[in-house]
Order: sequence, then C-alpha cells, then structure tokens
Amino acid sequence: MVIQHNIMAMNSYRAFGVTTNKNTKSTEKLSSGYRINRAADDAAGLAISEKMRRQIRGLTRACVNAQDGVSMMQIADGTLSEAQDMLQRMNELAVQSANGTLEQKDHEHLEEEFGQLRKELDSLSYRSTFNEIPLFPVNGYEPIEASVVSSSSVVNEEEYNIIISSDGTYKTSKISPMTAVGVSETTASEGWKELADYIANDLIPDSVSKILSAFPAFGRNGGADNINVQLKVEYIDGGSNTLAYASYSYWNDGNNMNAIDSSFLVKVDSSDFNDATLNSDAKDVLKSTIAHELTHTIMQKTMTKGMTKEFPNWFKEGTAQLSGGGFVTGWNEYLQAHMSNWGVTDPSDNSHDEDLKRLLLSTGRTVEANVYGHGYLAAAYLGYLANGGTGEVTATSIASGMNKIFNSILDGKSLDEAIKENTSLSGINELTNSINNADNNAVAFIRQLVVNTQNGIGSVISPSGLSEPGHSYAGGSARENANYVPSDNAKSGDRTISLQIGSESDDSMDVKFFRMDAMALGVKFTNVYTQDSAKEAIDDVKEALERVSNVRSYYGAIQNRLEHTINNLNNVVENTTAAESRIRDTDMASEMVKYTNNQVLMQAGTAMMAQANQSKQSILSLLG
Repeated sequence: MVIQHNIMAMNSYRAFGVTTNKNTKSTEKLSSGYRINRAADDAAGLAISEKMRRQIRGLTRACVNAQDGVSMMQIADGTLSEAQDMLQRMNELAVQSANGTLEQKDHEHLEEEFGQLRKELDSLSYRSTFNEIPLFPVNGYEPIEASVVSSSSVVNEEEYNIIISSDGTYKTSKISPMTAVGVSETTASEGWKELADYIANDLIPDSVSKILSAFPAFGRNGGADNINVQLKVEYIDGGSNTLAYASYSYWNDGNNMNAIDSSFLVKVDSSDFNDATLNSDAKDVLKSTIAHELTHTIMQKTMTKGMTKEFPNWFKEGTAQLSGGGFVTGWNEYLQAHMSNWGVTDPSDNSHDEDLKRLLLSTGRTVEANVYGHGYLAAAYLGYLANGGTGEVTATSIASGMNKIFNSILDGKSLDEAIKENTSLSGINELTNSINNADNNAVAFIRQLVVNTQNGIGSVISPSGLSEPGHSYAGGSARENANYVPSDNAKSGDRTISLQIGSESDDSMDVKFFRMDAMALGVKFTNVYTQDSAKEAIDDVKEALERVSNVRSYYGAIQNRLEHTINNLNNVVENTTAAESRIRDTDMASEMVKYTNNQVLMQAGTAMMAQANQSKQSILSLLG
C-alpha cells in the first residue's frame, strides 16, 4: 500500500474528464442544433457542408433574380399589349380613311387621332422602365430580330464573280453553291436560282452601266481597270430587315490609300428575295437596293481616300441615294403626302412654300442625322446648284452637277473645295445649313423635286427620270434602320441584359431589349391624309402589329422559361438543403441518448472519485 500516488483516484479523474468533455460537446450540439460546430467536429463534413451552403444560398438568390426577370417581362408585355391596342385603333382609322366616301377634311380629322396615337407609341416606348432600366431603348434590337428563323428554311447560298469593264461590258462566272455553317442543307428552288442569276447577269451589270453613264467622272480614276464584284445571295438576318449591303477591300499603297487590287462584295439577303417571280414592287426594291450599294462600291473604287476618311456620312449615303432613289425613304414620302394634300401639282406653284418650310422645320430632322432622307435632299440640291441652280429640277440637271463635283474631287480637291468651285456656296456648312434651316432657295428646290418625283423614286440614273415608279429602301430598309433622331424623352441603354439564374458564373440567361417606338415599328411617317396614303397605312400598321406580336412572343417565351427555371431552382434548393442538413444538423434523439448516458457516467465518475479518495484512509489503521 502506498500513499504518495492515488492511482485509483487518478484513473477515476481521467475517466471523469473524458466524460465531461463528451457531455460538453453533446450540450453544445443540443443547444446549437448543429452536429458540426467547429472544424474538429467533422473536418471533411464541414468542407462538404460549406460547399453545399454556397450552392444553396446562391440558388436561393438566383430564384429571386429569376422572379425579378419575370416581373420585368410582365411589364414589357403589358406595355406591348397597350401598343397593340393602339395599333388596332390606328388600323381602324386607316381602313376608314381609305374609303372613297370621305372629303379631305374628314381625312384630316382622322389623321389628327392617328397622329396622336403614333406619338403615344413613342411616349409609351420611352417611358417604360424597370428599376430605371429602359425596356425599349432607342439603340435596341429591331423588332424583326425577335423572330426565330428555322435553319431548315434557309436555302443554299449562291455565289458569283462578276468582272465589269469600263465600257460596261461584263463577264459572270458562277461559283459552286455552298451551305452556311450550322445550317441544314436544303435544295434551292429553281425559281430561287433564277433570281440569283437575274441579280448577277441583269441587275448588277445594268446598274453599273447606268451609274457610269450618269456620272462619267467615275470612269476617270479607274481608267481601263475592270470592276471586280463578288455577289453572294445568302441569308443575312431574315426577312424585312437588311436587304443587301456592300463591302470593299483594297491594298494600301503606303501613300494616299489609292485602290490597288481592289475587290467588292455585294451581299443580298435570300430571305427577302427568294423567288424569280417577284412582284413589281419587290423588283423595284431590289433594283433600288442594288443601285444604292453599287454606287458605294464604285465611289470606293474611284475615291478611296475620300470615302474612307474625308467625306461626311450624309454625302456618302446621299449620293448613293441619288442612284437608288431618295423616295420612298419615310421622310421624303412624308413630303410627297403633304404636297399632295396641299394640292401642289405644278413645280412652279409656290403658294404653299411657307407650309413646306414650317413642315421641314417642325420635324427636327437634319442632314447630318438623317443621312438617307435629308442627306439625299442635300446631295440633290448640291448637284442642282453645281449645274447652275436655274431651270427645271430634273434627274439630268442633278446628275450633271454631281458629275462636276466628282470631277473636282478626282482632281484632288476636298468636298468643301469642290462645293466652293462649282457653286456660289461657301462650303459644306452653308449647304447643310440651307437644308437644315429650310432657307427660301432650298425650299423652292425641294418643292420642285417633290412635285417632279410624285409617284417616283427620285433616282437620277433612271431612264425615266425622277418620276420612275418604285420603292427605295436606302440600301437596307431605311424605314427600319434609318438614322432617325428620336424625341428627347427617348432613352438609350443596354441592348442585352444577363439574368443570373444559377449559382455558377456561367448560369446566366441573356435577354434582348428591342426598340419599339413608331420608327422601329415602321409607322413613324405613316399617315391617313389621303385615300392613297391610308391604303399604304393599312399595310404599315399590319406590319407593325406583326412586329409587336414577334416581340411579345419573345418575351412570353422568356417568361415561361423563367417560371420553369424558378420551379427547378426551388427543387434543387430543397433537396440540396436536405442533404446538407444530414451532414450539418444534430440528430436530437440520438444526441439526447448520448447526453443522458454521459450524465450517468459523470455521476458515477464523481462517486468513484469519492470512493478512491476514501480508500487511502484505511492506511491510518495500520498506524494505530
């Protein structure tokens, strides 16, 4: 028997300490409800649990994000629903005004309401926001882009090489058709193939010949060089959007960027022109578009430096419009409607010049901002002034004057210097200001131009002159894509927003915003002043309704997708939370059993330590 060390007491104390620690942890788990309160409780389980927690909290926030997206789509849809109601009323007014039983005053009364509805389309579009984010920004996508084009509906592409000599003769070679990447191959119809051949073998050579005939200066810089044109008839962006465009490539000679080994590409959208049996209006559109784009092409060939660096945009587009035709571009058709309404049929009738001046000033349009409409007016006025500025306004007088301007530029003069040399104007600023400010001489010119172009497209290369009938879409549908200056209330914004609908960085969904004002819908310049304009308004409003329906369908599909996303997110959050709970949470029943067991062991341990301490007392009996 020893008295220096009480081994039995030490053993009881150690066991009691272990039990106490277990009881402390058990108490902590029961009071917090968590099985894991520190990394030491379950290191691997903690890592897994935190990973799940990040996902759960991220998905929960993503669910709210998606709900916000639904709210945004509902606001957009509600706005467009109201726009459709207004367009339906505009359609009623157009149908009513198209009836021959009405007097002119009746048309004017109908136009009053029609015009107010047209203005409200702008206001409605500009005022619609979500959290101060414009839902229909003026720089948004065009409504036609809301339509989904089936890849199986895109026919094979057709490609041609066309070599046009300076004397107007040409040689065409067809390249094997190809199919766009990602587009299922289908067999092109014979009619469609005929159309492609018609463009390559008829329209392009004919347009080049007429342009070179109207503007002989273009033949100077090219000399005996051939004009190499590559034509592609293929899908661009779907029907009723970009009809065609031209691009130009050349080698820089390191000096003044003259064209060396230049080549041109003219691309025509097969979705807009898909049959050789086009009606007359569609053929006019195609002819006008080709002429416009080829004017760009030829000007690039002969005046590379000026076209790329020095010429203002209105001059480039305005001169191209002289070939393609400046009517109908929305703005100029609007002028025609008013002149017809005023009864001005004689180009010398100046009785409504003040009305015309007020109309020009009231629109707020400028040469610099409206390069297809006012740019055309400025280019035509320049040509007329360069030809002397007297006599009748004709295609020949405008073309002759513009040819003088082109010759001066080819002699090395700037546009500003060419204007000073060939007219009495001081330069570009005086020319553009005369149109922008509607001075008396410019108004008189525009009056003659509009009257002489009634029912025509205003092309100066046309054999029939300004009055040759047809339609111009400014090389790509000016009604839809023109540089129109919108109201001060208009708002720019992001064209696309990204909705974060998941917990990972790439779990996002892009949503497009569309421009939905009167210009984008194609009714900015639609009117019911006359029976004829009312008939055109019926078609314009019909197209506008289709565009609104396209966008509403797009937003409706987005909303449905988001609602399904929300349902799925809720499901993932619920089940991931259940899995995380099994790792992190305390099983209260099991832990209470352990807690009770530890309580009993602690009481037993206390009793055993008391007994161990008493055991040494027996040694005293030996001393007695």
